[in-house]
Amino acid sequence: MKFLRSFFYVLWLPLMCAAVLGGSLACGPGGPPDPPSDIATNVDVNVDGIIVLNWTLSQDLKDRVTKFIVYRDERTDGDFTSKVAEINQAEGTLDEPNRIYKYSFTDNNTIKGGQYEIPYYYRITSVGQDGKEGKPSNTITAKTANFDPPALIENIKVTGGNIYDDIEQKPDPKIIITWKAGTDNDLEGYYVFRSDSDSPISTADVSKAHSKLISAKPGQTEVSWADQLKEEEIGKPYWYTVVAVDKGNLVGRNKPSNRLLGIALQSATLQNPQKGSQTSKPVFKWDAVDSSLAYVVVLQKSTRGDEVWRSSVLNKDTTEITLPNSVSLTSGLKYYWYVTAYAETPTNNETNGNSTSPLWNFTVSADD
Repeated sequence: MKFLRSFFYVLWLPLMCAAVLGGSLACGPGGPPDPPSDIATNVDVNVDGIIVLNWTLSQDLKDRVTKFIVYRDERTDGDFTSKVAEINQAEGTLDEPNRIYKYSFTDNNTIKGGQYEIPYYYRITSVGQDGKEGKPSNTITAKTANFDPPALIENIKVTGGNIYDDIEQKPDPKIIITWKAGTDNDLEGYYVFRSDSDSPISTADVSKAHSKLISAKPGQTEVSWADQLKEEEIGKPYWYTVVAVDKGNLVGRNKPSNRLLGIALQSATLQNPQKGSQTSKPVFKWDAVDSSLAYVVVLQKSTRGDEVWRSSVLNKDTTEITLPNSVSLTSGLKYYWYVTAYAETPTNNETNGNSTSPLWNFTVSADD
């Protein structure tokens, strides 16, 4: 009987070692598992900066392998010491009819200096329950191609603003453009284009973009860029659009109609109460601002804020308002006021609007 059992074991072990189905098996007591034998890749998938490797593991052998290690080299005869991924056995997707687990690894780091067609060489090992790593698989070669330009940029928003800087004693005109961050794997960044007329904006030539390259950053969900205006650009309307560019300089498409208006209004010129004056019953007056659709007057106790009163939204033809009798001011105290102008009719007057005037002050005098 001992002879029969020994004879059976001698025959059984080679048969089992030969029965590896796209997976790993420890051939012999204590031996490390074999590597995957069916690693594959597809040129139709390896595009736009990614390379995808696929392999399988027999369902019967899942308890013999704890994980797979993927190595990469830039030479077929390299030492393959660069570990690019560790994939746990449990990460596989079970294909029940074929009794196999399917595995996949996507290499996103395949572009160098804007070059896509670089061959990379991969080997995969299997790790057993005892932590021992088996021999490497055969080498598989793959490279990526620059196939598609980046996707259309969505959710573009344009907001003009000219909040007067009372510390610097000058306006701060700018137009903020925000948009939803792109998700292309090979995204390099974005360009903002600007036009001074409401007509389609050509984005094919990025050298004509209004901005420099705005680099894409990992993890971004929204991107923002400020068009800092010159003094002579204050009050002028501009139209903006955004396109993405990939690492191979392919420029994403844009919709000709996907352009948005932005304008930074002039700061309102204040007239009364004059700066440093005294009054017991202030009547607020200012000059109309071109293209403004509404105004709000704000009165506060200090340069920092401490708001005392805020007017209702005033239409564009109103440039004077008297402080209501319901608002009580303290004689001898200094108060500060400014005017906010709106390029769009506001739905909420608790905003700073498009532009703010300089901050003026007056002292409350005793009633006459």
